[in-house]
Amino acid sequence: MEAEMAKIVEDYVDAHTDNVSILLEELIAETEKITGRSRWSIGKVEGKLLQMLIKFSNTRRVVEVGTFTGYSALVMAEALPKDGTLTTFENSPEFAEIALRYFEKSPYGQKIQLKLGPALQSLQAIPDEVKTLFLLMRINLLMVSTLTKQCESCVPVALFS
Repeated sequence: MEAEMAKIVEDYVDAHTDNVSILLEELIAETEKITGRSRWSIGKVEGKLLQMLIKFSNTRRVVEVGTFTGYSALVMAEALPKDGTLTTFENSPEFAEIALRYFEKSPYGQKIQLKLGPALQSLQAIPDEVKTLFLLMRINLLMVSTLTKQCESCVPVALFS
């Protein structure tokens, strides 16, 4: 019964959430074709929620840990103001290559800087004056604690895989 109700609510929310751009639909399709892991990406409902949070909080800078193929970075960049920036970290060159191709195709891609390599070391290189108010993480709980200590001015928004 509980699972059935969750499915009803999920279907309702999905049906009443705006669709994503054709570019994002293409990215999800390519992600599934190449990696078989499109489920690792956030969905349109989660994406619209992140956009709402960014807009309501007047966030200007986003740090994302775990780019994967770039779907969530593109969704969040769309919500940022014209002078907003998003720094995203990815360890996999294969996933980063896909993300970069889609960043180049997007009108919001110029807001995104992808850093290849371990996020923990790269976060230490971000100067205090440019630390963000918003941090998206798709990692384990131990890493959430470690990363938020590195980024003291961040307000974490955690999505766990």
